[in-house]
Amino acid sequence: MYLSNTPKKIVVSLGALILLAMVLALAVKLIAPPKFYLPPAEINPSNTNHKNQTPIIFSEQSLQWGLIVAHRQSSKKLTDIREVTGGGACILDADGDGWEDILIVGGSGEHRFYGRSAWWSKSHAGNSLWRNKQGRQFEGITHTSGIPTAKWPMGCATADFDNDGDKDIFITNIGPNQLLLNDGTGKFVDGSEMAGMLDNPSWSTSAAVADYNGDGMVDIYVTNYLQFQKGSLVLEQHSGYADSYSAFDPSLYDSQANRLYSNKGNLKFVENALSVGVEDSNGRGQSALWLDINQDNRPDLLVLNSRGAPNRLFINNSTLNPDKQDKIFREDTAIYRVASASGAHSATADDIDNDGDLDIVISSPAGAPPKLLLNSYGDRQPKENTKSILSDMTWELGVASNAKLYQHGWGAVLADFNNDFFADLFIGNGASVVNMDSPYATVAQPDSLWINRGSQQTVDPYPKPFAKSVFTANQPSPTRAVVSADFNHDGNIDVLTIQNNDFVRLLINQSPAQQSWIGIELDSHDYSPLGARVHLKGTDSVTAKRYFAKSGYLSQSTPRLHFAVANNKPSVNIEVDWPDGQRTLHANLDTGLYWQLKRDGTQRALPSKKTTQITTDPLIQFFLALDTEAQIAFIQSAQRFVDRQKSNWQTNVANLLQAIFEIGDQPLKLAVIEATYQLSGEFALPIVKTALDQPQKQLRLSAVKALKHLEHELSARWLIELTKDSDPEVRCEVAATFEHFFAEEEAMIKHKRLSIPALVRLLDDSDQTVQICATRALAEAESYRAVMPLAHKLSHSKSDDVRINSARALGLIRHQSAIDPLLKAIQGFPQDSVLIAHSLIALKRLNYAELDRLLHSYLYTAPQKAIGQQFAIATELLSGEGDAVFSHNAVLSHFAKVTQALKQQAYQHGEWVVPTLRLLAKLKLPETKTYLNRYITHPDKHIAMASLEILARNYQPQQDLESWHFYRQPVAVKLNLLGSLLANGYRAKINDMQRLMAQSQTRQLLITHIQQQGSEQLAVLVGDIATNHWAAELLQLCIAQKAPMLKPTHNWFTQDNIKKHPLILQALACWLKTPATKITSPPINWLVSLLHKDDHQQQFVALQALAKHPSHSADQWLIRMIKDRSQQPLLRRYALEQAVKYNKIYGLELAFTLAKKPSAVQAAAIDLIQTYGTASKYREILVGRAQNPQLAATQRWQAIAALLKQTDHSIMDYLSP
Repeated sequence: MYLSNTPKKIVVSLGALILLAMVLALAVKLIAPPKFYLPPAEINPSNTNHKNQTPIIFSEQSLQWGLIVAHRQSSKKLTDIREVTGGGACILDADGDGWEDILIVGGSGEHRFYGRSAWWSKSHAGNSLWRNKQGRQFEGITHTSGIPTAKWPMGCATADFDNDGDKDIFITNIGPNQLLLNDGTGKFVDGSEMAGMLDNPSWSTSAAVADYNGDGMVDIYVTNYLQFQKGSLVLEQHSGYADSYSAFDPSLYDSQANRLYSNKGNLKFVENALSVGVEDSNGRGQSALWLDINQDNRPDLLVLNSRGAPNRLFINNSTLNPDKQDKIFREDTAIYRVASASGAHSATADDIDNDGDLDIVISSPAGAPPKLLLNSYGDRQPKENTKSILSDMTWELGVASNAKLYQHGWGAVLADFNNDFFADLFIGNGASVVNMDSPYATVAQPDSLWINRGSQQTVDPYPKPFAKSVFTANQPSPTRAVVSADFNHDGNIDVLTIQNNDFVRLLINQSPAQQSWIGIELDSHDYSPLGARVHLKGTDSVTAKRYFAKSGYLSQSTPRLHFAVANNKPSVNIEVDWPDGQRTLHANLDTGLYWQLKRDGTQRALPSKKTTQITTDPLIQFFLALDTEAQIAFIQSAQRFVDRQKSNWQTNVANLLQAIFEIGDQPLKLAVIEATYQLSGEFALPIVKTALDQPQKQLRLSAVKALKHLEHELSARWLIELTKDSDPEVRCEVAATFEHFFAEEEAMIKHKRLSIPALVRLLDDSDQTVQICATRALAEAESYRAVMPLAHKLSHSKSDDVRINSARALGLIRHQSAIDPLLKAIQGFPQDSVLIAHSLIALKRLNYAELDRLLHSYLYTAPQKAIGQQFAIATELLSGEGDAVFSHNAVLSHFAKVTQALKQQAYQHGEWVVPTLRLLAKLKLPETKTYLNRYITHPDKHIAMASLEILARNYQPQQDLESWHFYRQPVAVKLNLLGSLLANGYRAKINDMQRLMAQSQTRQLLITHIQQQGSEQLAVLVGDIATNHWAAELLQLCIAQKAPMLKPTHNWFTQDNIKKHPLILQALACWLKTPATKITSPPINWLVSLLHKDDHQQQFVALQALAKHPSHSADQWLIRMIKDRSQQPLLRRYALEQAVKYNKIYGLELAFTLAKKPSAVQAAAIDLIQTYGTASKYREILVGRAQNPQLAATQRWQAIAALLKQTDHSIMDYLSP
């Protein structure tokens, strides 16, 4: 009975327990709702207006800020773990001007396989320091700062290590680390040896700084990674590299112990990690973070380790007694729940739920979400031995997402990006796997942003808060280090991400202002402020934050504290509890500013952003006053805007061009884009990038062509994004640009292959022209990834052009898997002959074993009905790309009996004669012309006419046209042949031209050709105008000619012709186009008589003829006309102009004299000097006009343009007072 009732009791008990659990869970939910929610966020500006939520909007602005710098570390391709883990960055005010600068740890450049530096990479490698220019731009100051670039750097940290009041730098390396001391002006010297830090070189990754023992001096904790040696017994192919695409496995390598450098003052450090208990010798350290996890006013240490080793948390039990410092740390990893052996790169800490204690987020590798550890210590007062408890709330609070488990997290920062009192989360992602398309790059992934919604209980999918142009799912990046700072002092926290073997990204926070704010920096000069507690007062609640160095993976963010201020109060009070026990109150500090607070109770406001209007520049004002033609000429002179001897001339030119682009219409914008060709890449790119974002197609096309010219690595991702452009012409131009990069071996070496997936997608574009552009680019890329998609296009496309280009691409890629698709594409007749030819060419490139048999079947044993296609295939094989693949003999051997029949004039093969002759003409074989000459008399008129046509298209008569029996042919045949000859560059002899002019049909064709192409023989062809029936037509053609004519064979200006020939004036105009000789020149007295005619056209022709005339008396008449004030000003100006244009020695002399004095011809004289004058005495007049503010801007520009041709001065030199 008892036994039989037991199951029922168990069931009842279980049911009761389940019901009780459900009730408790509901009660917890109702009584204690979560204070915040962190839904995953993406980038999309169109959806940010949810109720009670401030959007976060980032804009990538590395170009606008001049921060064009990349991490570079590889050995031709990525071959080991050292090359895929960097780089880093640190934020510091290097020069003490109040603006935070950036140190980029940029890698060691390119190396040969076993580590020796490659000579060509030295200018692209190493660390770099970037000075913040008043929150508007960054300026590279590496070469003047003393920052070393010759090591193999990994990460950095920054603090005042010698307590002299300025920020020093610590750099971790693969090898000895470096301590760089700041002299206070942003110049650094190496103090590593003096500080005792050259011992035991390791592979150091990150460094974290704090005053762990409370002695007022900053100590340094260094995480060390692996005992790695390239080519060691643990082979790279077993751990992810050596031509494989799997991830590196650090657990296969031995670890290196971490190091703690305790600062003893006077720049002396002692390594004592083992003695104080934080060595973590088995850790494979990635980064470390100092934080006060238990609120006992002592910095604890969280160490993040790679795969195969757990994270470690060391609790600080130190006292202020320097004699009792041994084993002062105890490990509480298990209690605080931070241990994980799956690998971690970085941790970040902040009070996520605003309950008064620090919570932690740890970035995780692929397969696991970031770990969010919520601290339950709350706002209780700390008690001795009281432990805080960290609870893993990753899934509960929304940080985890199944859709994001593929992401591999690296650097992480917590910051209040939208100024709403709650810390948001940013994590940089990127796989350590080598990109299968580009061996210089790792696989990129989108970075992640979670926005903290505080105590809101809604769980709706939150809108995407980022600007469209930043890193969407379509713009992934290989991010490593992530740092945050407010670079422009606008109260919004910005983000800088460092990409592995790629360009850094500067994400400027443009979120709308919602609350007032205040920023705090601490400065105690002789005693480290790290660990101080800062209280914000004067608001509805007291807010406290700890002042720590915010270290991360290979990086350190700004230590400055940022407070959102409730109710937009104009001022607040700040109270600081300094690490030495001193407390200071700083009252009535204005909000909306950053303040530097000192331990003596004083403070100073740090500078705020200053803006300048570039349109006030005198060059811009001058530009706006020009007419359109002058504006374009002005833009084309971009290199001459400013003095090129100054180091920043390109910056100034780029700024001016950018300003013109913003205010100009489309023609001016196009001129600006073209003018960027005069600048180097880093200065041209911001303008070109702006053009890429314009709605006008022509601007985008012009910008793409500019990027093709620049060949800059940074533009690869922009061009990849443009493969989705709405206009097919733009998409095609982008594909053509990548085709150029692939064809040029040294163009965009690092990033061009990242375009291959996008180009493959273009094979399915709706526009067939775009498909063809994509096939041509993939052909140059020679990527195996494209073989199957191209094979699909070859077999399924309805466009012959697409199929032909697909076949061509498969041949150039040279992968054996393409053979079967190529064979299937050309099986059977009829097929497009060009497709068959290109498929055969492709098979030849693929070394197809049966090619000779296949070739024979198409060129010899093809069905009789396919004879035309047979010859078309052969012709295609022996032209263009086929000519480079097949030898003539290889193809002609299949035509042996045909060519033999030609040699024997075996007319029974008549149906083969014409196509064979066409083929032989294509080959330009010596005997071909002989064959053709034989066949022009063939009794079969079809063969005879075809032979003549082939001759006309490919050859020119050695004698006259009669040698080809031209004049015996029907009119239609003559017209066709003459058209072919003219198209082939035919230059008829005089007797042929005369015969052609004699027949109306051929005359019209010849005249049309001369109108289009010109002919230097026209003046000769005119002959004697008294007897030539076509003189009128020929003279009109002569007058229209731009090129000079041959001298006439007759004197047109006889007394009889002058008196009564109606074409005499046309003959004079034609004579102006011929070489002047005394025999053929017109009489002076007749030219002078024309000057007295009341006809300006005749007068102008006469003045030009006098200027051209070879006689001295003509010069005298011309000078007399120029000087004679009684003459019409119009004639005087024209006479002066002709004298100058015909290089008369007196021309510019007269212009110089007339330009000095006011007269009717002064302006014309000045214009001529501007155009033709070169001597220094003419320059005086030009300078006077260029600097005359009373003149119209366009007139001044004409003088400046003339001066620019003669001097090295800049435009600004002539505009300056």
